[in-house]
Amino acid sequence: MPKDFALSPSDLSNLIVKRVPHMIIDIREDWEHEIVSFPHGKHIPLDKLRGYIPQIPLDKKIILVCHLGVRSDTMAAFLRENGISAYSLKGGIEAWAQEIDPSLPRY
Repeated sequence: MPKDFALSPSDLSNLIVKRVPHMIIDIREDWEHEIVSFPHGKHIPLDKLRGYIPQIPLDKKIILVCHLGVRSDTMAAFLRENGISAYSLKGGIEAWAQEIDPSLPRY
């Protein structure tokens, strides 16, 4: 995925602070979400996301979050191919916990 389709944790933090219209979708599995939920995010596991596509707003940046950024990269590319302004959180929730919110549990 091209670098401009991945947001760093600080990029996402700035987007949240500046209140840029966005939607964060946490695509991790249920068991991962039970360990730690992503702040500001809506949990829709990857295997259910395709069914949710018609409900994704087209007027907002969509940021996908997984554990390390691999699954979110793949799904962001798929969503972009389908006309949705999708981005991946570079390094996933792991990078977010390291760089932005060290109080989050890690796994």
